[in-house]
Amino acid sequence: MNYKDPKNIAIFVLVLLVLIFGATTFFKKDSLYKYKLEQLQKEYDKEHALRDSLDLAISQVKSELAALKVREKELAEEVSRLENEATLAKEEANRSQEELATTRSLLAETRKKIQALKNQPPNRKGGDLIKSLKLKTQ
Repeated sequence: MNYKDPKNIAIFVLVLLVLIFGATTFFKKDSLYKYKLEQLQKEYDKEHALRDSLDLAISQVKSELAALKVREKELAEEVSRLENEATLAKEEANRSQEELATTRSLLAETRKKIQALKNQPPNRKGGDLIKSLKLKTQ
């Protein structure tokens, strides 16, 4: 390698200038650069704190959602049970209503028979009269 060659000297000078410029830029402590770096660090810290608080809120909402889903399932089971009870109660009410109607018709029939017997008592003679008296005295 020839050190007196103008190409080599130009390359050497350019490399030297780049190294000097790079070193001065790297080691130079610019106050604006420091200020911007501090501002970015503060903004990063705020964003990081916001992210952490949002992560906490999300986890709380997820746990509340899980609890609400469990509660919803319990309430759905309760509604189903109550609907079954209501259906059974309606069926029981219908049966009771039918029994009541039957009992009322039997009661009306019995009252008619009683009224008929009051209006025209049976005419008993002889042995029937004695049997009737025995039944009433017992």
